[in-house]
Amino acid sequence: MKQADAAQSNDEANTSTIAAVALKVNHSSKLDLRIVQLDRTNKSLLQDMEEIGPNLKEIRLQAQQELDSLWRRSLAPPRHHEMPDFRFQRRAD
Repeated sequence: MKQADAAQSNDEANTSTIAAVALKVNHSSKLDLRIVQLDRTNKSLLQDMEEIGPNLKEIRLQAQQELDSLWRRSLAPPRHHEMPDFRFQRRAD
């Protein structure tokens, strides 16, 4: 851009400006390409990671099933209550 500002003619300035813009675009596209490559590498590395320890989702499901069965067994049978039948009698005073 400094060369374009210091150019003697308009054609030289346009040529220098086009070259500068092309360099910026080229550099930017290389960075974008590198970012995409790193994202893919990261994704493949995460897939290749060896799992350590048990799968906690399966353990959670097993524990939940066991607790559900214990809870159902500990429930008391339903009780059918009747409303009390109060009969008010007047006192003979």
